[in-house]
Amino acid sequence: MGYSILMIDDNLADIRLVVEAFKDIDFYDQLECLYAYDGEEAIGLLEATAKTGQKLDLILLDLNLPRIHGIEVLAHIKSHPQLNKIPVFVISNSDYHKDIASCSNLRADGYIQKPNDFKDLVDLTSAIKKSLLANTAIIPEILLAEYASMKAAC
Repeated sequence: MGYSILMIDDNLADIRLVVEAFKDIDFYDQLECLYAYDGEEAIGLLEATAKTGQKLDLILLDLNLPRIHGIEVLAHIKSHPQLNKIPVFVISNSDYHKDIASCSNLRADGYIQKPNDFKDLVDLTSAIKKSLLANTAIIPEILLAEYASMKAAC
């Protein structure tokens, strides 16, 4: 496995779609995907990751999580000395300006509306793949620019 991604989302169907999108672009076999289905589980998994020194290349975070809200999970990640350098992209259905501002204030590396169709999701996973392969780490500005250019090309 070359890259490690943590997906935090309570909607199993959304996680399955992301996995299928990575498979569609022939990148899933290069990933170690970790999953958390609520905020409490996410924080526990992140704490374990920090203790063991396991490398995470990217966190995809939904906001509307049970038990602990995604904003609190983001705050935990960005205030933790071993976790705060991991790129965190919030991928949410919420377009509520307060959520977007909160994520920005907490130093989320990107805020992306959940794609409405599978092609947009494939574009997002392609941008993730391209960023990882080109830079050996996620460069948030490059990933967001690549995703924006893919969406504009449609």
